Amino acid sequence: MSVTVVQVARDFIATLKQNKIVSETKVIVSNHNWEVTPSLHEIGELVARIQSTGADIVKFATTATNITDVSRVLHLLAHSQVSVLLCGW
Repeated sequence: MSVTVVQVARDFIATLKQNKIVSETKVIVSNHNWEVTPSLHEIGELVARIQSTGADIVKFATTATNITDVSRVLHLLAHSQVSVLLCGW
């Protein structure tokens, strides 16, 4: 996820707050990686960057190709302190 996407999400959420829409709206900020499942460290950093935008829900989509990929994703779910949606193929 590039810094540009994070900044766009921050700007969008700031606009919602300025217009007092946030109290009625839940914002999902999403990252999709259809090629690999990142390392546990990279997933953690990604979730932190998404969360820093002010997102209510973090969505992470990846392609898990083996049990190790699945375990990293499940670890994220078990230890996350924010709402997380996970998608995979």
